[in-house]
Amino acid sequence: MRKLTLSLVLVMLCSTIGIGWGIDQLFNLFSQDKDQNDYSVHEQIGKQLASSIGSITSPETFVREWNSSNANNDNDNDKNRLALINITEFPLPPEIEDDFKKGKVLTLESEQSLSLHYYLPNTQQVLSFTPEAFENNNDEDTLRLALTSLFYAGVLLLILLWLYPLIYRLQVLKKSAANFGHGDLTQRIEHSRISYISDIENEFNRMAQRIESLVSDNKLIGSAVSHDLRTPLARLRFGIDILSDTDDIEERREHQEHLSRDIDEMQSLVEVLLEYARLEQSMISIDKKPVKIVELIQESINYEKDSSIDITFDAGINSHSIVNGNEKYLRMIFNNLIKNAIEHANKEVLVRVMIANGSYVISVHDDGPGVSQENREHILKPFIRGTDRNSCEGYGMGLAIADRITHWHHGSIIITSSQITLGAEFQVHLPLPVNE
Repeated sequence: MRKLTLSLVLVMLCSTIGIGWGIDQLFNLFSQDKDQNDYSVHEQIGKQLASSIGSITSPETFVREWNSSNANNDNDNDKNRLALINITEFPLPPEIEDDFKKGKVLTLESEQSLSLHYYLPNTQQVLSFTPEAFENNNDEDTLRLALTSLFYAGVLLLILLWLYPLIYRLQVLKKSAANFGHGDLTQRIEHSRISYISDIENEFNRMAQRIESLVSDNKLIGSAVSHDLRTPLARLRFGIDILSDTDDIEERREHQEHLSRDIDEMQSLVEVLLEYARLEQSMISIDKKPVKIVELIQESINYEKDSSIDITFDAGINSHSIVNGNEKYLRMIFNNLIKNAIEHANKEVLVRVMIANGSYVISVHDDGPGVSQENREHILKPFIRGTDRNSCEGYGMGLAIADRITHWHHGSIIITSSQITLGAEFQVHLPLPVNE
């Protein structure tokens, strides 16, 4: 959301300060020079009128004829009006009055007009000159109105330009969420550089991916459970029917042992399902701490030391190197991968750890038949066992658990063919700590 906030602040600053400053400069460009020139011209006209009126014997007559000749017949207002005021009726502060009587022009402004005043020493009067250019300046009012309208139009335009990508991305998010809600679990939002809500879009994509994985897992689990439970249940029913039909003690004991094994198999399957469910819940609030990765891998190898398979460990990093994670669950990753390699190896298993492309790379090699290319995409899913490995015991949960734990540690598992042992190679990529 930081991108959204910063862009909003930037738009508001540009629209209010930038456009306001630009329009202010534009107004000054149109009006300042005109006002100064008009004022200078009319000030000189006023001085000449004052000089002329001050030297004649009947200034009132001149002023009356002047105003009459400049009358505006359209609106009955006077153009360039003149007026004579007795000095006694024109009170001024002492500091202004002295300069005024020495010949300084006095400018007075009202809401309707601007007047120039001149002192006439011969008649002890004040000549008031109100130029038409300063009276009810409609042109300037129109200019102000136009520039104000331009300011608000500019602000509105910038806000609309800012809102368009936001509204567009919100519509994309709405459409994607609606399609996802209608059952299209593959719906994702494509990344866009102009998006202000990329954090929300990324969270939506992660949520969608998570839900799709859970639904897919549930389908696989449901299918696998129905398949794996059907066989022991059928054997249980068959065994119970035989027990009810025989009185032979030895035969009854043998069938009871078969029933017990079938019950154990069903119990084992239920425990595997519960473990996977607990894993899903615990990963949400996983507690991560610095863990010495070399020691952890070595412990997993030592746990399988009684195996007939030769296990070699090649630690290509410092023994004190650490990874941020949960020790218990990281151990489950390595235990499951090493156990899986031992089950499918002929003679040897190689475990290597190194640093590449900013990650720890833990690779487990075996010299078994390997994993076919088409099967690599599915073998990490729950209850999926490779087509080349159907003879193995278990329910196909070990690799699924390892993949899920790796995912919650922001890592990944890659399956490939080993160039060393010529069997399968499982690579676990875990991010380095920040200070590494």
